[in-house]
Amino acid sequence: MNTPPRKRRRRRPQQESSEEVYESPRRRRKKSSGKNQKKKASKPNVPVGLIAAVAGTVVIVIAIMVVDWKSLGQSIGLSSTSESLTKRLLSDQEEQASILASIKSEADAQAAGPKLIQLNEDMARTSFEISELQEAESLPLSERMALKKEFGEKSKASAARMAEEIQRIAKNPQLASTVRVIMSESGAARSRVTNELRLNKAKEGVNDDGYSPVTSSTELTNGMRIEFIDPFNMWKKGMISDVRNDGKVKVGSAFEYLDRDRLRIPD
Repeated sequence: MNTPPRKRRRRRPQQESSEEVYESPRRRRKKSSGKNQKKKASKPNVPVGLIAAVAGTVVIVIAIMVVDWKSLGQSIGLSSTSESLTKRLLSDQEEQASILASIKSEADAQAAGPKLIQLNEDMARTSFEISELQEAESLPLSERMALKKEFGEKSKASAARMAEEIQRIAKNPQLASTVRVIMSESGAARSRVTNELRLNKAKEGVNDDGYSPVTSSTELTNGMRIEFIDPFNMWKKGMISDVRNDGKVKVGSAFEYLDRDRLRIPD
């Protein structure tokens, strides 16, 4: 009796093929990851504080792009002033870029410090005047976009100049550190002037209809209902919790004692 021939087992190429498909992309990912690491390492290390300090002044200029100041000024009889405010703010931004471009050494940075501080104070005052115009009247979107188109390119050009100077200064770590401190001081000066202007504006509200100002002779007692200017320069309702011998007043659980020109009494 003849024995039937044994069948040969066929090899399964699928496993080898699947392994090749699996291994290949893994190798490609590693190779790509190495390239990405090289690219990241080649980027300049720009101090974040320096960018933030300079960016604050750019934001002020961008803020003017949301209102048609020419039309707004005409509506309240200040057409020439509104146009000059816009041009002044753009000019200040360009001057700041020029000052940064002049900084090549530590001595240059020290000389630029007072100029940048004064410039930021001026920009704060101009920005505040513009905000006053913003409150005067609301304008349609079409009119707001008209001014944005007209002045947008000028603002972008000076902002780009500032960005280039930041990159240049950042390549010198010691110089970048000095400029970062100067720009931080300039930003603090801008914030101080802005806060003073807003506080003085809020103080004008002591004579609003329905309120009486608090003077040195006004009798105040604990538990008395009153209104006060909060840290954000807004009028808020509160209750007196303490009156010091020097006349300053504490409202609620706040730690700060307020001068009387920041208080008013509802009639």
